Amino acid sequence: MIFFLVKKLPKYLTILLVFISIVLLCFILAGSFDTSPSFSNVYVLEFKFNSSSEYYPIIQKSYSLQNSSSTLSNMKIRVGYLGMCVLLNGSLTCSSNGNLGTLSSYSGVSLSNSTNPDSQLNLVNLASTFANICHPYILMATIILSIILFFLVFWASFPLPGKVLVQKCNCIISITNVLLWGLGSMLQQEATTAVKKIVGPASMHTIIATVGTRCMAMTWTVFTFNLIVSMGTVFVFVRGLKQAAQIIEPKF
Repeated sequence: MIFFLVKKLPKYLTILLVFISIVLLCFILAGSFDTSPSFSNVYVLEFKFNSSSEYYPIIQKSYSLQNSSSTLSNMKIRVGYLGMCVLLNGSLTCSSNGNLGTLSSYSGVSLSNSTNPDSQLNLVNLASTFANICHPYILMATIILSIILFFLVFWASFPLPGKVLVQKCNCIISITNVLLWGLGSMLQQEATTAVKKIVGPASMHTIIATVGTRCMAMTWTVFTFNLIVSMGTVFVFVRGLKQAAQIIEPKF
């Protein structure tokens, strides 16, 4: 019984890791798209005003919020792959990147100079600039490949026809998947790091960009799982080839 479980462990572990990866990737894709805590707390970047900046009192004096009851320190913009969320005085509003007009008109998002209404410091515009750079295409492609891989690995776990061909496809897809999401993870890491370093000095340190730790942890967890899955599929495929060679090898 123990030998049977050890023998089947790589297959079952592969199925489990691929399933978990799909779930995590879907959370990353849908982050900041809905007001639910499960999604609004998954964001790539968060922008807010720096209350410890030496220019912060000047901004408060020179600019007036659309809503006088709001304060700069309570204003945050969270950016995801498909949406954004505005957090202001405990109130959370989320919208897709294609419908940012709802967030732009949200009270307290933009700061208007009382002497020059055309002069605005808008966190939504700043966040949308990053959203236009960080595209979700690699993430979507990884999800599609992971779903295909999940069904193929599940297929190869049963005595069904075309098992060798399916195992070969599993190796190709899993290796492609780990390379693809490895690229996506590095691009996300570099993009967020660059924005974090640029936004502060460019705004005279009046705006802070914070990397979403939950999203970043999910990103590299999926990459790790994909790497384990790729090694597992290669191991299962090579073991299958050795077993087939032993069966057809003539014995004297």
